[in-house]
Amino acid sequence: MTLPLVIGVLKGLGVEVTVAPDELDIFHCADLITASGVRIAVRVREFKNERYQNTLTIRSTVISGRDTELQKFLIDPPQVYFYGVTDATETSFSHWRVCDGAAIAAVLRTGKLEEHFNDDGTGWVDVDLKQKGLVVRSFDDDDSLRRLMMSRLKTL
Repeated sequence: MTLPLVIGVLKGLGVEVTVAPDELDIFHCADLITASGVRIAVRVREFKNERYQNTLTIRSTVISGRDTELQKFLIDPPQVYFYGVTDATETSFSHWRVCDGAAIAAVLRTGKLEEHFNDDGTGWVDVDLKQKGLVVRSFDDDDSLRRLMMSRLKTL
């Protein structure tokens, strides 16, 4: 349900995308791709997690032993990372950010992020999106952009 919302936002920004093939999703941290090959990772949080709108959580450890998002990011980061929070109806976004994938990878490579763990052993690191240079565009950049995006999303 959320990929069509993301595609709508990107289309409103003038970016045409398609869903990435499974191989890119599984091995290269890409959910969407442009015609020119730009890989876009996507993370969408539910409205109940709106308090994390500026915190990008990246899985660092999984019990299965599979590659994590962190490992994929460090090897071959997506060029773009779309991060959003749905509204209460889950038919639009309350917040979204278009981030520079290389800049996020640079923060991850510092090794200065604290790793957190769930009871099941799953680990993650949090990237603060308020750091300079990470966010390229956002929902609240400009009120006219916000109004334009809301009107376009309602037509999907």
